[in-house]
Amino acid sequence: MVRHLYDRQIATRYADFVSKMVRKPTKPSHVSLEVFEHYKKMRSTPEYKAKSEQASRNRRTSEPLLLFIVVSS
Repeated sequence: MVRHLYDRQIATRYADFVSKMVRKPTKPSHVSLEVFEHYKKMRSTPEYKAKSEQASRNRRTSEPLLLFIVVSS
């Protein structure tokens, strides 16, 4: 159970890290130039752009989710 939660958190953090890294026009100091260029090239492919656009449309048209957290005493 703990490992599953850890893996989910790491996947989220890594996706956020990659997204922020590639959106900025300058390379972060803690990332090698080779890795930075690889991510820039990967995100410029037509396949990636099509998937990104579809995901963007899906986020804009989806119904908002209401999450209720029940706290037991």
